[in-house]
Amino acid sequence: MRQEADFNPSHHYYLQFMDVTEIIDLLKEKANPRYHAGMLRFGIDNENALGVKIPEVRKLAKIIKKDHELALQLWNTRIHEARILASLVADPKLVTPQLIDSWTKDFASWDICDQACGSFSAITC
Repeated sequence: MRQEADFNPSHHYYLQFMDVTEIIDLLKEKANPRYHAGMLRFGIDNENALGVKIPEVRKLAKIIKKDHELALQLWNTRIHEARILASLVADPKLVTPQLIDSWTKDFASWDICDQACGSFSAITC
């Protein structure tokens, strides 16, 4: 059985030099075919999904911290987990009502909506 990559503190240094393609590659390393198939049971369209569990996406977001430009690039990949990651790493100081409107038009599942709205609720209050 293949050893899964782990998002650990040693990635801190390297992430500052990674582009969106390399971040997607990290997500792909964490993809789980069983989880991918199981997403459908929860009403999540998995057509553009990799099958990465949300706690793994959150671990990666903790390492990245806030990176607004990366968030915009991640969103544009149309990959399910990348969009959740984008909502976690977007800089709330740089999120505009126009960006929120644009992203909400792209919501393809309840969990992306849930995460993005949770991340940006302080902005709209």
